[in-house]
Amino acid sequence: MPSDCPYNIYYVQAILNSKYVEWFSAILGEVFRGGYIARGTKVLNNLPIREIDFQNKNDVLLHDSIVKLQIELIQYHDEIDNNSSNKRALITLTRTFSALQNQMDSLLFDLFDLGSEDVLVPLIKEMYK
Repeated sequence: MPSDCPYNIYYVQAILNSKYVEWFSAILGEVFRGGYIARGTKVLNNLPIREIDFQNKNDVLLHDSIVKLQIELIQYHDEIDNNSSNKRALITLTRTFSALQNQMDSLLFDLFDLGSEDVLVPLIKEMYK
């Protein structure tokens, strides 16, 4: 990211890791054998990365909340990796990680203003069974 860019890299990372961008990529990109989705220039140039109005306090709050939660998700993912042989710790860590992912989905749902229900975005693995 350029140094003068107001966006935090974790904001962009959260969007790129979202099921919404995955769904978008599956529609625009080619699906190869095994369920792999091509993410070439055609897809990358059209990714729906919502612009933030940094003069709008609500937009800034949403941006900052996404950044904070993405950092927390990364930390929990690292903890899961570090405790891969500790079954007891893994149960708690994976549950917390899953709850944080649901929070991120909710924030991104608000970010993209997708309405009242998340029924428009089916899971990709279900689309290509």
